[in-house]
Amino acid sequence: MSFNCTLLSLAAPEIFIFVMLVLMLVFDMLLPRAQALLYCCSQITLIFAAIVTTWQYCLYSGSLVVFDGHYLIDSLGLLLKLVIYILSILALSYSRCPLLGEKLKNELAASNEYYLLVLFAVLGMSVMCMAASMLAIYLGIELLSLALYTMIALGHKHQNPAYQHAALEAAIKYFILGSLASAIFLYGTSILYGITGSINLHELAYNVDIINDKAAIMVLSLVLLALLTKFAVVPVHMWLPDVYQGTPNKIAVFITTVPKIAIFAVLMRILMELLPNLTTAWVPIILFMALLSMVLGNLLAIAQSNIKRMLAYSAIAHTGYLLIGLVIGSDLFYGYDAALCYLLVYTLVAIGAFGVLAILSNQNFDLANLNDLRGLNTRSPWLAFMMLIFMFSLAGVPPTAGFFAKLGLLITVIQQNHIWLAATMLLVALIGAYYYLRVVMLMYFSAPTTTANKIKLSWSSAVVVSANGFAALALGIWPNSIIKLCRTMLS
Repeated sequence: MSFNCTLLSLAAPEIFIFVMLVLMLVFDMLLPRAQALLYCCSQITLIFAAIVTTWQYCLYSGSLVVFDGHYLIDSLGLLLKLVIYILSILALSYSRCPLLGEKLKNELAASNEYYLLVLFAVLGMSVMCMAASMLAIYLGIELLSLALYTMIALGHKHQNPAYQHAALEAAIKYFILGSLASAIFLYGTSILYGITGSINLHELAYNVDIINDKAAIMVLSLVLLALLTKFAVVPVHMWLPDVYQGTPNKIAVFITTVPKIAIFAVLMRILMELLPNLTTAWVPIILFMALLSMVLGNLLAIAQSNIKRMLAYSAIAHTGYLLIGLVIGSDLFYGYDAALCYLLVYTLVAIGAFGVLAILSNQNFDLANLNDLRGLNTRSPWLAFMMLIFMFSLAGVPPTAGFFAKLGLLITVIQQNHIWLAATMLLVALIGAYYYLRVVMLMYFSAPTTTANKIKLSWSSAVVVSANGFAALALGIWPNSIIKLCRTMLS
């Protein structure tokens, strides 16, 4: 494989992120207390990567496979990378959003390691979005996963011993199950290579179609299972509530949202390119897991008193909706369209919901219980209004973005004459609306605790959460922009 400047420029965002990581490691050694510098460097890195990715999208049309078939340049990968960079900038901004009068230097998420690990995770997600082979997918997954394991364990620096134990427990659980999923993926890939003689997605699709071997189909099922474990789909979802609960809020803003885009990108690559002619084998399995995720996720969320566990089960339910889009996409192109739109809207809104929790948390207190939100409107009307927008969007209440995302998915399902599936989705969505509206009720119709004080937002907190909230509202009022973006990705 020969390298030249033109070839290397195709991977310019990833190369720049890696170079900045090395420089930031040097800064960390020389200036161990320069959290603000590392934060600025990480934001500048992501902004520059977004600009370069935009330039690449304008420059290249169609698809281009380089680096011996491991790296794919196409509109889907480029635009998903761009979304990842933008949402990572937003998630990082929440880590620097204290309440007025608080000292940020003691904040957990202001530690140097956090900013370095975020860039490592973003590098892994970039590789996943552009992967054209099983080896590149595995490399991206491991870069992402190792960063996430360590990020969760950063909770051991918390002032409260209870939070320290919860963070370490969550990190260990995620590490064990994540490592198992990675091992299954690598094992399946190795057998697949032995059967077909290739790890490139296009060549694999061609060889599997010709061989039509049951062993190859079984091995592909292992690969799919590993990815669905990373995606936290029922029945391989057990780790997710514990990870959400044990992760400090200022770190959870990132790890509970942005990585879903990269994992979904890999799922789409495999289902669209590797398994397009095997729908009879994988569609019933995915559909069954999607239905289980929607039903169990919403039902279990109702029983939670911990808001982070509630959002975890909510995430499982929303994953079920996404999988429905993938199933419908096997018959109708716009199914992938609707699933992508739903994913982007959900990620944006979930970042906002966890962002509000992050703003309300500090070095001594990590907001976790639903009762901690009692009377939030009395303490901070603006923060309560932003949380209301996020909860309404997650519940699918008009005119928020979540409503049009759910509506688009339902219309796509009905167009395929799956009326029973649309009715099921609508029913579980109504069930899910209960626990989202419960949060609104606590904020607006319950008295605050006697020890609760007025909340004063700093200017940075107000700007970030307002931009996030109005973006969720604007995409609901003018949904055509995100719909066109999703169709462009798949064109």
